[in-house]
Amino acid sequence: MDKRFFEAQLKAAEIQTLLAHISKNVNYKRDLEELATRNINEINATLSEVYQMLEQINQKLTKL
Repeated sequence: MDKRFFEAQLKAAEIQTLLAHISKNVNYKRDLEELATRNINEINATLSEVYQMLEQINQKLTKL
């Protein structure tokens, strides 16, 4: 086998490995973003509930 051809195959294998790592990192980043979005949505929903509770308390206190 020609040495240059063999070296080219090695480089191609290295590139495939790097592309696989990049793909894995992109998928991992996407998963983290989705998790962060879900957590932010939960926090917003909880804050909304707290705000409504405080609003009700405020209304009761202002009636006193």
